[in-house]
Amino acid sequence: MRQLEIRSILVATDLLESSVAVVASAHALADRTGAELHVITSLEIPDMPYPGAGTALEFQRQIHSARNTLHDQVARALPAGSDATTQKVAVENAPQAILERAREIAADLIVIGPHRPRAFRGHILGNTADRLLRSADVPVLIVSDPLPLPLTRVVAPIDLSDPARGALDQAFLWAGALGRNDTDSGMPAVDLRVIHVIPRMYKDYDIPFDRAVIGPQLHTELEKAQRRVGSSAQVSVREEALWGNAPSEEIIRYATDEGADLLVLGTHGYGALGRALIGSVTSRVARAAPCAMLLVPPPLWAVADEAEETARPESASTAPRVPERS
Repeated sequence: MRQLEIRSILVATDLLESSVAVVASAHALADRTGAELHVITSLEIPDMPYPGAGTALEFQRQIHSARNTLHDQVARALPAGSDATTQKVAVENAPQAILERAREIAADLIVIGPHRPRAFRGHILGNTADRLLRSADVPVLIVSDPLPLPLTRVVAPIDLSDPARGALDQAFLWAGALGRNDTDSGMPAVDLRVIHVIPRMYKDYDIPFDRAVIGPQLHTELEKAQRRVGSSAQVSVREEALWGNAPSEEIIRYATDEGADLLVLGTHGYGALGRALIGSVTSRVARAAPCAMLLVPPPLWAVADEAEETARPESASTAPRVPERS
């Protein structure tokens, strides 16, 4: 199976108590993957046309205080004896600071907290999350509670589009690399659920666009993904086509009812609005997901497309087949 390559992780914190779990999750991932861990928080320069000496001095005090708070938070979030590779207080707009730092350290993953109400505007998390999801070139992991590792259940909602193809590959890789490993029993130890939500209108109006149509296409996409990334005996794959009035609500309901540890979705590509919308379904799920959520950006679709183009014909015969639908 192709390896999950995470060598550098950037975690963003707003220094609030809720971010302790975010930093702890990033460290747990770094520990499992052998990646470097970089931590960042941001202070924005006060918007004053002619700040006086007193204002500048006060801002320097804020920077010093933020450094101390950041150091203390990292110490509380990480196990004794562990430390981050770097800790940085950036004096800059939060999304821009995170993106620039991600480029500086060649981050393979950005970890942030969840979307917050507008009342939290100005903190590094919140509206910053939306802006990051539109602009980041690497996957963004949104966590609120500590990420349960090893993973036991990963859910990948797909819509048979290019974004879904890249996200599906990442779902396979994360399940294989970060899932529970139970080699003694000889049974799969991590469950990968691949779901597709069919609008209920097709059922209500007897339009021929149902499980009988979607099922074979869904199965084909899974087989292609396994040819691209390989297969692991530790991962059990199950595909499901679901009826739902609103895909985002059905995804959230399914993840909640099935006890998902991780949701994996793709973001939309660059268009006339430059990803001003990351996709209504993805955006809505990100705001209400009951578990950690990995969002996969356009550059990783290209990897999936290239892998599909260059896959050797004989790989189809050597890769284990996805179990047939029940």
